Amino acid sequence: MTPDSKNTPPLSLQDFHKSLPGSLLARRTPGRPTIPFSRPSGERAGEIVIQDSGADIVLGDLSATLERDARFRYRMLTGGKELVSAATSGRGLERLSIHHADQTYEARISPLRNTAVAHADDGTETARVSGGLLGLKYQLDFDTEDPRGSLIAVLILYHLLVVRSRAYRAIPIRLPPGGL
Repeated sequence: MTPDSKNTPPLSLQDFHKSLPGSLLARRTPGRPTIPFSRPSGERAGEIVIQDSGADIVLGDLSATLERDARFRYRMLTGGKELVSAATSGRGLERLSIHHADQTYEARISPLRNTAVAHADDGTETARVSGGLLGLKYQLDFDTEDPRGSLIAVLILYHLLVVRSRAYRAIPIRLPPGGL
């Protein structure tokens, strides 16, 4: 991760959430690790920079680091302080259990449909990520009443990207002789 994200003063959940009010668009360029975020108005809101074992999230002057281990456990940090943690639950990668303090969220990931949805313990939908067929455009929507909604949306976007990357890299594609 970049040294700047480790030295940035801790970011409050309210500040992080205010920097992403309600909805975001993310556009991915194949072969590039940086995915810019923009508001529906088109104004740039930040970016996520994908790395081998996590990502750096930048939103204006705010930054956070997302760490991932080999077992699909995640920690989102800012200034060395943990904001949220998550781990896959069950046998596959399609379910993610997300924790912040005393709140737990469950996310369901659908790599084939390129979607992810997270719900709070009480069943309230907290975040939804929807991507296009090719995985180049994503819509992130989150509950503005839950100050963790924006964090959860960015986290499930990252997990969806990782799962899709693994799934489609693992499928051997063999063209017939002479191509299509």
